[in-house]
Amino acid sequence: MNGVKVIKDKQKALVVCTCNVNRSKTVAKFFKKHMTYMEVKDAGILCGFPLVVNQKLLDWADVVYCMDLEQQYYIIKKYPRHPKIFVMGISDIYNPDDDRLIEILNWYYGKGD
Repeated sequence: MNGVKVIKDKQKALVVCTCNVNRSKTVAKFFKKHMTYMEVKDAGILCGFPLVVNQKLLDWADVVYCMDLEQQYYIIKKYPRHPKIFVMGISDIYNPDDDRLIEILNWYYGKGD
């Protein structure tokens, strides 16, 4: 194919924060819009919120983006056989679609397009 590598499947990324309300929702929305090579899902670690991390989601994911060390610790402790985890270092100070967080994501990841 003339040296061109064809990628058939998108990278499956799971974005995790504590409650799956603010940070993970904002990051997942950003990734879906700007990181078109990714298939993205989001979840939290606390029960009673939109979607809680489970074995099925972790088995689906190629990589897990945790907002901070709390989620990484939870996943490693509860699910010892886990996919690659990347801790983003995003503090729990942002509202949904917070412009400050989106600015950080734009600076760090670019717009991906």
